[in-house]
Amino acid sequence: MGGVPVLLWGDPGIGKSSLMRAVANARQARAEIVIGSVREPGDFAGLPLRTEQGMVMLPPRWATDLKPDDLLGLDEITTAPPAVQAALLGVVLDRKVGDHELPDGVQIVAAANPRACPEGGP
Repeated sequence: MGGVPVLLWGDPGIGKSSLMRAVANARQARAEIVIGSVREPGDFAGLPLRTEQGMVMLPPRWATDLKPDDLLGLDEITTAPPAVQAALLGVVLDRKVGDHELPDGVQIVAAANPRACPEGGP
């Protein structure tokens, strides 16, 4: 597991985040759930740092703490601002956070609500 990202789609409160944690527990791994709607683009694209070698994009700690069998849950992706959604897409497609490549085996699971559903529930 870990090669193909998964999307969980459903109304708020049906247990998408709980399912992510249960899958991680079944794999005897850790679930790192990141809520897209309360994040900034730099939390996924990295924060710029000028070095002697040039500009690098530093990842946040949650990304560097991921181990090969962990589950990365990207929650509330449809309620995140468009710039955050664009940065999230880079994580899902390229398996990178900033200049940091996610370890092989990290399972990416995104969770989203239908646009007609408000964040607090139907």
